[in-house]
Amino acid sequence: MVILNSPKRVNSMRLKLLSVSTVVLLSACDGSASSASPAAQAPAVNVVTLHSQPVALTTSLPGRTTAVRSAEVRPQVNGVIRRHGRATPVPAASK
Repeated sequence: MVILNSPKRVNSMRLKLLSVSTVVLLSACDGSASSASPAAQAPAVNVVTLHSQPVALTTSLPGRTTAVRSAEVRPQVNGVIRRHGRATPVPAASK
């Protein structure tokens, strides 16, 4: 029975990965790139000179001037409320 996540199998895979990456890195170090002059390897580029100038920033945001919905507050009882269920009394509004 082979267990895929056994420590022996994981260490074997790490060793293989380490050896392959070492071979790849060492094969890239053949020294031929250092013999060429740096001026011959420089690519041609376009150059743009930037100048600062004032810019007016404006922001246009969409909005509404009227409400989408309106609500009417109406009393649920007729007349004047003199007493309610709270412990402290609320003074009646003077006319």
